[in-house]
Amino acid sequence: MGYPDAQELSVSYYSYLLHAGRVSSTHQSLFDVSVMVLFGILGYTMKKMGISVAALLIAFILGPMLETYCRQSLTMSRGDPAIFLHSGLSVTLLAMAVLVLIWSLARGGKALFRKEIS
Repeated sequence: MGYPDAQELSVSYYSYLLHAGRVSSTHQSLFDVSVMVLFGILGYTMKKMGISVAALLIAFILGPMLETYCRQSLTMSRGDPAIFLHSGLSVTLLAMAVLVLIWSLARGGKALFRKEIS
């Protein structure tokens, strides 16, 4: 993967200007343009780091539902987080989630360390 040529850069530059114009013309707000730029930077960073966009999309969809149901469970238990440990199934799923998190962090750390060495 080399550097893009001048034609690719000019097309992407004019594309960004076109989108910035469209975003700012909708509400006449610089905030909308800055949000667009921040998400562009986020997308570029995710692409460079090899992070899947699908995972972020799933998190955006399921995150609010998870928050709602967790708040509902905590309300029913009067704020006691031990409600998530009452069932064997919930304990198993929580343990599996923790193990997957630890495994992915360890695997990602090894990959970053390997990249720094070479």
